[in-house]
Amino acid sequence: MKGASVFRWVLWGCFIVLCITGILYWYRGSQNEALPSLATVGKRDIAQVVSETGNVKAAEHVDLAFQTSGLITTVTHEVGDHVLAGSVIATLDSSELATELVKAQADLGTQQEKTAQDEVMLHNSYTTVVATLNSSYTSANDAIRIKIDPFFTNSDGTPRLSFLVPSSQNQQNAESERFGMNDVLAEWVTHINMVTDGVATSTLEHDLAESVTNLNNIEMLLNILNNLLSSALNIPQSTVSTYKTYITSARTEIDTALSATKSLQNTLAAEKAALAVDLASEKSYAAEIDTITAKITQTTMRAPFSGVVTKQDAKVGETATANAPLTSIISDARYEIDVNVPEVDIAKVHVGDQADVTLDAYGNTVVFHAVVTSIDPAETMVEGVATYLTKFHFLNDDVRIRPGMTANVDITSAIHKGVLAVPERAIHKANGKSFVTRFIGENAVPHTEEVEVSTGLRSEDGYTEILNGLHEGDRVVLL
Repeated sequence: MKGASVFRWVLWGCFIVLCITGILYWYRGSQNEALPSLATVGKRDIAQVVSETGNVKAAEHVDLAFQTSGLITTVTHEVGDHVLAGSVIATLDSSELATELVKAQADLGTQQEKTAQDEVMLHNSYTTVVATLNSSYTSANDAIRIKIDPFFTNSDGTPRLSFLVPSSQNQQNAESERFGMNDVLAEWVTHINMVTDGVATSTLEHDLAESVTNLNNIEMLLNILNNLLSSALNIPQSTVSTYKTYITSARTEIDTALSATKSLQNTLAAEKAALAVDLASEKSYAAEIDTITAKITQTTMRAPFSGVVTKQDAKVGETATANAPLTSIISDARYEIDVNVPEVDIAKVHVGDQADVTLDAYGNTVVFHAVVTSIDPAETMVEGVATYLTKFHFLNDDVRIRPGMTANVDITSAIHKGVLAVPERAIHKANGKSFVTRFIGENAVPHTEEVEVSTGLRSEDGYTEILNGLHEGDRVVLL
């Protein structure tokens, strides 16, 4: 009996142990099933990639035409020929234009000779200005200080008429005019002495005009004195006759000076006008030469860049029509890819960004490398969506690349290395803000809390950069 009792206790002990083990196993299993899917915050490299599709095209392609009509005289390159930038492709007959050019050049040369002669004549005329000014001044000074000074007393001070006249007003006018002549003569000679070699032609012309004004004023004074002599009261007739002789002599000098000065003014004006006509004619001939030269240039078709001729319809002896395409050239420079990037992505793309390219013809395993070279500032509507034409140039030439191929372009617009990141599905948004659910289960009853985070770049493989709000090693719930 005692042995049976012990055996029963052993059986009960085993049963209890099994029950406890089962309960614990069930509890742990249920706990594991209740745990959410978690991800640990860690550091990684985040690359922002924009993926688009485009088409390969030659970096440059052009259809060439003559800008003028004419007879085709030469064709220097055929289809398949490689040409260098600036190479002549074909030409039109330009013999008539060449003859016109020779004549226009000869006409210009003749006109330039005439212009040079007229420039010399004008220059020589200007060189006589100083002599004319001096001559005018000498005549004026002689007329005032020698010929009519006997009519006055105290000529260098306050002049007084040396004879009486019935009208005191006329006497005052004569004395006032004579008094003013002292300043006129002094200023006049000062201006003449200031004229030096190289003085502006406008200054010479101004001095000539001033001389004419002074001579006219002197002539007016002579007329006043001549009238006063006719009514002189206290001088003998013989003196009156002598004075009138002085006035006549003075008038002759002044008239001669006026004539010479005005003649020089007229000569300068005429020669300047003639020179202006010469210069205008030169411009006209030069413009004609430019026009003919441009027409001659239009008779030559040149390659705008280095490449291969892909079409050549120009034939010697045929007549070309202006602006009708005859020749096509494709560049042998790098190929490019045209991609219409939608507005939602264009802000992420910049000139200089690197891109990985796969071509449908070779599958996803063959990767080519390219770079963004330009972004069109104007939008292009594609199926109602605003897009922006973005051009990529291949970094390396490759014989496998051909125009027209479909290209899948992955643009790496930014790379942040060694930054905190979480799977994108750990992030949820509310009220314009980003949040994650952080799991806390170390040394405490497992629980979660909402944490606001700031995000940065999003990678193509589903990770998002965390700028702040989390620390390395934190665990977040995957939604």
